[in-house]
Amino acid sequence: MPRSTDQKTSLFNALLRAIIVGDLAPLEPLRQEDVAANYNVSRMPVREVFRELEALGLLQVVPNSGAFVTPLTLAEFRENYEMRAAAECLAIRKAIPELNNRQLDEARDLAEQMVICSSREYSSLNERFHRRLYEPCQMPRLLAHIHSLGIIAERYIRWTIDTFDYSDCSNAEHFALLDACDNRDVEAAKRILEDHIIRAGKYLEKNWSDSAETGLRMTSVRGGPRFLTS
Repeated sequence: MPRSTDQKTSLFNALLRAIIVGDLAPLEPLRQEDVAANYNVSRMPVREVFRELEALGLLQVVPNSGAFVTPLTLAEFRENYEMRAAAECLAIRKAIPELNNRQLDEARDLAEQMVICSSREYSSLNERFHRRLYEPCQMPRLLAHIHSLGIIAERYIRWTIDTFDYSDCSNAEHFALLDACDNRDVEAAKRILEDHIIRAGKYLEKNWSDSAETGLRMTSVRGGPRFLTS
């Protein structure tokens, strides 16, 4: 693989992870020359990576003004979790008949890791857990769609875990989902999964609304979330 491709891939993964875990905070500006210097790359791969992150909805690039990390917004979050519920329930319905014991064991191991992991590790393990259950559905376009939605969802999942300590409830639902999959109970798995996604969404949405009502707006602390109400 050419070195330029290696650099671009490495830079993309580094910036993606920094945005998701909050090391690059919402609304934080990014200058091409600074990123190029920090990662020891030319500005060309930086421009390409900026465009890819913009396409994912993680950066906003303003001509003649530079780029900044997109804010967390209630409208985006609501759209995201409603779309995820529809797509992931389809995936689990198609996947369960094809799931084998090895795949279930791997998913259970990830669920157990989430019980004891740090908040910085949680969203990544959560994505891997769900992906392991959906992969047998043999619908690559659906999986790509879920992956794209999941990238956005990771930012909000991390904020939920950090801010509201929702992990105990989420973990219990993961094990319930695993039991339904193990029993090959498609309808139960769909119900648990939909409740899992929608309940977490409604929980964060309620707390978000409560925060907005008290005038709270999280601003420029590095590593901490910022959010807008619309």
